[in-house]
Amino acid sequence: MAVFTGPHSYISSSWYDHENVPTWNYIAVHVYGKIKIVDYETAVEQLKKLVDKYEMNSENPVRVEDLSAKTMREAKGIFGFEIEIEEIQAAKKLSQNRDDFNYKNIISELEKTKNAQSIAVAKEMSKCRK
Repeated sequence: MAVFTGPHSYISSSWYDHENVPTWNYIAVHVYGKIKIVDYETAVEQLKKLVDKYEMNSENPVRVEDLSAKTMREAKGIFGFEIEIEEIQAAKKLSQNRDDFNYKNIISELEKTKNAQSIAVAKEMSKCRK
């Protein structure tokens, strides 16, 4: 099983208009399957694709091919893998069970934290209810 986590944040029970327990809001995907660790050359090819994707809109894009041999020594610590997927389970717990008042208050309190994860949870919650 490989777990891919999205935004997550602590939810204080003080944010409700009634007594309750604190909880945690999150988004996660569990991928089940056969995993295969790939060799160094394949891992570097995977790294090139990943870097190219995320550097696409950079003003001065970095390319793995342009990195020095000294810098590329760090790539020896990367373990690339492939998963033959057998099952995917996605879950999100975003206070769906709360009434509108408490739901909106949770979003407001998350935004006040100035924590990137909490703000991301608030944004996802805002998408779920308009």
